[in-house]
Amino acid sequence: RGTEKLIEYKTYLQALPYSDRSE
Repeated sequence: RGTEKLIEYKTYLQALPYSDRSE
């Protein structure tokens, strides 16, 4: 589904900077 991919993409973008700070 398109919406599911969108949500996954948003979570991915939010998780990227998050993991960057963890390191």
